[in-house]
Amino acid sequence: MLKYATDAQYETFERLKFVFGDRGITFTLIGAAACREYGMPRLTNDLDIVVVPYPDAMAALSRSGEFVVVEDDCPDPTNRTCTQSHTPTAVNVDFLTGGIRINNRCLLEGGIVHDAVPIPYPTGVGDILPLVELIALKISAAISGRTIQRLGKRIRSPEKIEQDDREVRALISVCKLRRDLHLGHPIVERRYREIYDSQ
Repeated sequence: MLKYATDAQYETFERLKFVFGDRGITFTLIGAAACREYGMPRLTNDLDIVVVPYPDAMAALSRSGEFVVVEDDCPDPTNRTCTQSHTPTAVNVDFLTGGIRINNRCLLEGGIVHDAVPIPYPTGVGDILPLVELIALKISAAISGRTIQRLGKRIRSPEKIEQDDREVRALISVCKLRRDLHLGHPIVERRYREIYDSQ
C-alpha cells in the first residue's frame, strides 16, 4: 500500500494490483515514487513499475480497457519498456521488464555503454523496491547517463541525472544510511561514497 502517493496515483496502483493480481504477474514500484515511500519529500506525477512477465502484463493492461499507450512515448523496439496512461486517473505509468539493462552494451559513436546494474526483478505483487536496490538503480542510471553525454548523446537530460544524485543524497539523509552500503557493484559503491561524502 502506498503511503505518500496522490489519490490518483494510489487509485492507479491499486488498480494494477487488481489487473495483475490473479494472473501470475509480479510488479514492484521503483523510481521517484518509490523514493517518496521511504520518506523523501518528492513530487512526481508518474509511477515507474517493473513487471514480470512483461508480455503477460502488457496483454492484461490491454484487456482491462483502462490503460492506453502514451502516443509521444518512444517505445523500446525490443518490447521491454513502455509508458501507458491510466485513463480514469490520467496517471502515466512507465512499465519496465525486470532483469534488463536499459543500456546493454549500446554502441554509440566513441564507445559502448553498459549499465552497471540491471533493472531489478519485482519482489512481489504491488510492493516497493527495497531501499538498497533503489539506490543502486538510481546511481547506475546516473552513471550511464553521464557516460552517454560524454559520448555526445542526450538520451537523458543533465537535470534528470542530477535529480538521481539529489534523490540518493536525500535518501541517505532521511533514512540515516551508513557510508559503507553494499550496492552490488564497485563503481556504484564508489559513486555512492562520493555522494555520501559530499553532504
